[in-house]
Amino acid sequence: MGSFDNSIFDSFAFEIALARNINLEKLLATFSEKVLSDPSLNGYLFNLLDESGQNQICEHLSLPSHLKSAESIFLHYRFSQCPHEPCWESFNTLKRIRISNVVELNEQSATRQRMERWDAQDLIIFPICFEGKCYGTLMIFSTNEAFSDDLIS
Repeated sequence: MGSFDNSIFDSFAFEIALARNINLEKLLATFSEKVLSDPSLNGYLFNLLDESGQNQICEHLSLPSHLKSAESIFLHYRFSQCPHEPCWESFNTLKRIRISNVVELNEQSATRQRMERWDAQDLIIFPICFEGKCYGTLMIFSTNEAFSDDLIS
């Protein structure tokens, strides 16, 4: 397993706060390169809060090669506020959530259903925050094997 540099989340959250002056697509492309440079990570969904504050919208994603055809389906996918969705738990608590076994999730969770279909072995959801305000979440996952503790510490 590779060593993942968590500091990119801190700097990325800062850049998100400044996104009004930055090309978001360019920022997300740079972020994608950094995330996918770690061989243990093979997919992510980057979700930003919409103007209503009721949905997180998938603004950027990368799926493993065998799932690339599904990327167009999940781009702009709306994660509506729901007590069963871990992206909202992470958003509301401002805490990282790790799910090493999808059966830990509520059966009605769309995330659980998606991770089962994608055969995800491990999922980590990070709130994207700056100065106590959450702007969305980043969901990273592996279909190869569980993340090492070194990766997420």
